[in-house]
Amino acid sequence: MASNERCFRVSAAMRMNDLSTQDAVQELPRKTGLSAVGEAPWGTHFCLLYDTDAELLETVAPYLAHGLAANEFCVWITSESLRAIEAEAALREHVPA
Repeated sequence: MASNERCFRVSAAMRMNDLSTQDAVQELPRKTGLSAVGEAPWGTHFCLLYDTDAELLETVAPYLAHGLAANEFCVWITSESLRAIEAEAALREHVPA
């Protein structure tokens, strides 16, 4: 399954704790690193349905790389099927040294 054919369930959830509603609505979209999604407002949530670790890495690594490039705080919690060392190696392919 190609990454641009994946099913993404996107729900916009605007961060309201230190922004007024008007400011949050006017905030510019950010690059997600996901060609199937494009740009999205800060705080948007994604749900990825995947069959293999390769599909997960193909999506999450560029997503986090764009977040890190934008100086965002990023956390990737891995599971037993995908070890942290594999996730780190995939992320290093997308983040310049």
